[in-house]
Amino acid sequence: MEKGIKETKEALIACIKVGKLVMKQLNDGAQASDALEVAKQLLTNPTLRDSIVTAVAGSTEIVLEVKDLQLEEALELIESLVVEFTK
Repeated sequence: MEKGIKETKEALIACIKVGKLVMKQLNDGAQASDALEVAKQLLTNPTLRDSIVTAVAGSTEIVLEVKDLQLEEALELIESLVVEFTK
């Protein structure tokens, strides 16, 4: 029975969003203020916050989805990652 990839996709997209935020802050070198700005964005940016909340809410399903991963689903995940990276 196919589980789908909804939760896995949401978690990967949330990770990319957080990673891009961290990379943007560290672009000019690591400073203490970078951590504060990342925390501020995580708390105040509703799009980012909602993405993380959604990813965490479905995280218990990820292992089951990955165990049942089909080729088409893997390709869909890759496509989603490429789209998110290029935003």
